[in-house]
Amino acid sequence: MASQVTHPSPLAGGFLTGKVTFATEDPQANNLDRTRWRGESAFQLYGDLFDLPALHQAVRELKVACDAASPPITLQEASLRWILNHSALQDGDAIIIGAKRLDQLESNVVEARGGPLDSAVLAAVENMWTIAEGSGAPTIGELIAKRQSKA
Repeated sequence: MASQVTHPSPLAGGFLTGKVTFATEDPQANNLDRTRWRGESAFQLYGDLFDLPALHQAVRELKVACDAASPPITLQEASLRWILNHSALQDGDAIIIGAKRLDQLESNVVEARGGPLDSAVLAAVENMWTIAEGSGAPTIGELIAKRQSKA
């Protein structure tokens, strides 16, 4: 069966793993160098969409809920489990999981298979949507239209 809807970048280019939020809080951290977030390989679209104070706060709040879960889960796991179990995806739809290394891919697959989220983590993920909507963050469509109008 062909995919009806394909969701690319379910971890928002790594933003939903928390690495961007927590690395930017440490001025000594350089683990974002040479990633899609910083340096020569930076992908500006991700920064424009996600690197916003309100969204960093939402990630911090999700981390608290994930740490309090029993057993605790990672931000990455919460994100993957949400999209597979609580989003609008239906039979025949797909997500595209990207990874630089085999261990990342294996981890993504194992974590995605964890089933539905508990109510506290689900509420924290759903709250991220509320925060994002109220943050003034542009949509992908708005950013693309803006870039095309400059071309």
